[in-house]
Amino acid sequence: MSEYNNTQFLLLPEAYQTGSMIAAKPVDDSCNVPVVRSSSAYRRNSLGIYEKMAVNVPLLEFPSAGCPSWLINITRTNYCLYSMDFSNSIWQAGGPNCAKSLSASSSNISGKQAYDITGLNTYGGDFFYQNLSQNANSVYSVFIKAKVIGDVGKTITFITGNGSSVQIILTSDYVKWDLFSASSESYFYITKGNSGTPATQCTISYIGVEIGAYSTNPIETTNASVTVVYPSSTITTLITKGIFNSTGGTFFIKLKNVKYVNGGIGIRIGNTSTGFGVELGGSADNKLYLWYTTTGSASETAIGVTPIATTLSLCITITATQLLIYCNGALIFTVNGTFATSDLANVVLDGSAFGYLLDKFSIRPIVITGIEAIALTNQ
Repeated sequence: MSEYNNTQFLLLPEAYQTGSMIAAKPVDDSCNVPVVRSSSAYRRNSLGIYEKMAVNVPLLEFPSAGCPSWLINITRTNYCLYSMDFSNSIWQAGGPNCAKSLSASSSNISGKQAYDITGLNTYGGDFFYQNLSQNANSVYSVFIKAKVIGDVGKTITFITGNGSSVQIILTSDYVKWDLFSASSESYFYITKGNSGTPATQCTISYIGVEIGAYSTNPIETTNASVTVVYPSSTITTLITKGIFNSTGGTFFIKLKNVKYVNGGIGIRIGNTSTGFGVELGGSADNKLYLWYTTTGSASETAIGVTPIATTLSLCITITATQLLIYCNGALIFTVNGTFATSDLANVVLDGSAFGYLLDKFSIRPIVITGIEAIALTNQ
């Protein structure tokens, strides 16, 4: 099925300007997606460098290979101080042998200078640390790599004061490692590995501490915590613009790397406050949910996936009498009733409930067949 020829609205995150993501269709800019984000934020660019983007600039995130996606993140605060500047005295070398020094050969993930941590000769006895009083249920993240090629495959320990730890296997390029702690903490540190073949040195470029189960993109701090807020985008007047037919149509959304917070809505189609609409959000039972409303009263269906690092292809076909939802190549929900399809005039994309990479979003003013929907969501 040709995405371009069979859609009235098509968003392939490839082009942007300050304040909007540019739609592939229609080509007259009438449906460019507005982007409102009141803080600067980092994205991974096509060179693999984390680049700080200004207020209201969409975050076009590039994978290691392939086409970019639109990064829509939840609001997060980095409580780690001087997260990209390890020269500051808040970062301390503990024990008789540990030392920190400006790396002569390795640039930071954001193009700044990285730091070498050496002399981690004794597990727990030589360590690089920051004293930080931090709430429970926080995630500690580090971008780290081997200082020398001979240390590739060796281990370093990333650990909190209460003993939550992860064994890091060093690689030749930077990899982000997450460490979750359910306890309140007063400090965290890097030390020699205690499994496999331990390394006594490494190179680091960023450390972050956020409240939540997973880390987001780097958030640069100096002497105080920094918060990056979620973006909000609303595509309006779809029916009057001829994008969606008031008698029915098809919505298709492809998301990657979906990471959520329990409760709240991340994608909203239609008028879910007082009329008919469909919403995608998180819930307290550790699943993503689809809700649909008829008069502002919600019914719900679990799409049955654990969303961390998950790709979701969702197709929603709607007529005045039937709602069908397809997910990843299968029909997962059918409901017959009376639906005010004229309410489906607006679409809201935001990160208030969960973060995700948006790969594709399209709207058709026709209802495609079940065979077409299964094929579309099986890509």
